[in-house]
Amino acid sequence: MRVLVAAFASIVFASSAGCAGGMGASTSRLSPSFLRQNTVSVHVEASPRIAELFGAVAERMKQSGKAELAEFFTAQTGGAFGSGFAVRRGGETFIVTNRHVVDFADEAEISVDGSNEAVPVDVIYADKDYDLAVLSFREQAPRNLPGLRLSSTHAHDLETVIATGYPGLDGRPSYQITRGQISNERFSATSRGHTITLLQHTAPIDPGSSGGPLANESGAVVGVNFVKYEGRDNVYLAIPVDAVSRVIDAALETKRGLANVPWLVDRLGKSCGTLVGGLRHEGEPSVDVYDLITNDVIAERGFESVEAMSKRETKANREELWSAFVENPTAIMRVAVAERLWKEAHGKEGLPVTCLPLQQDPKSDTLRLLVKFERGTRETFWRFEQGSWKLAAFDKMIGTPPSKPTKRRKR
Repeated sequence: MRVLVAAFASIVFASSAGCAGGMGASTSRLSPSFLRQNTVSVHVEASPRIAELFGAVAERMKQSGKAELAEFFTAQTGGAFGSGFAVRRGGETFIVTNRHVVDFADEAEISVDGSNEAVPVDVIYADKDYDLAVLSFREQAPRNLPGLRLSSTHAHDLETVIATGYPGLDGRPSYQITRGQISNERFSATSRGHTITLLQHTAPIDPGSSGGPLANESGAVVGVNFVKYEGRDNVYLAIPVDAVSRVIDAALETKRGLANVPWLVDRLGKSCGTLVGGLRHEGEPSVDVYDLITNDVIAERGFESVEAMSKRETKANREELWSAFVENPTAIMRVAVAERLWKEAHGKEGLPVTCLPLQQDPKSDTLRLLVKFERGTRETFWRFEQGSWKLAAFDKMIGTPPSKPTKRRKR
């Protein structure tokens, strides 16, 4: 457990520090109004199942005398807000934000400056290595979102940068624009076992600014803000533009692939193959397995899996586990469910070997695959969530799959 939790902590280290969360190509100077026009507020509501889960956790914390934690989890039931910005790629308009803003949602709403209208969007892609997600408009994108352009070059030390976003003020999102400089163009961090490069800068950002753009003086985006570093003055981190561009390309491929059956079949096979390989991993599941756990599974089995994991640990390790849980509960629940799957996959049927197709139920919003073990088989149920196929159920190990298509909330 410690290796997997440590690996996860390195991916979301920004969360432990607290969430922080332009112009056309022919223009050479920043237009603050254009930057403001294309920076949006992102609001996410907790699904009923996730809200119920956090409500139950809050009650447990309250009964244990942990009032502050109870208040924290109660607040999670009401959803969250962050920031984002519009970009255009391949004829499509997308909204870029942080993954942690939309972590437990399939859909969100965005609001633009000067408008009280909430526009529905879908979480079409969430990146595994960087804290980035891309939202796609369910219908026509607003006409007043022409989109910011991405810088063609990496930001450099002492370069002037401008941060925009919608941090909270008086309990609601409020637009903010600040100026600073790049203080370290190559800040190194570890994600999923390998080194990634981030931008360190001094343009102030605050909770709720997560996902807002970091632009240069010509108004081109050089990064995406995601953390205000605690314990240091004027230290803020952003994800560099080259990673942002790659993630937008992946989102465009996903949106086009959703209308392409061979593409979907290929991705389903790869996800199931990743599951098989990850469950065969020695000692504990590979880090890739927790990426395959849907939010429905988290709502159904996440907290009890964390409790089960905690009972097997020493006192010091339990404290470490619960501390990580408070920092990022949904993510740690994914880790716990992944470990639970791994233990059950190393049972009497032997190790998993391969994935086989099954006849599909047209009334279900999940697809079925058979996982062949060395001495048996198990059914798996898969759902497309945030840009990839994820596990909705694994036979009787983590519950039963949805029997009816998921209905969208009425707006």
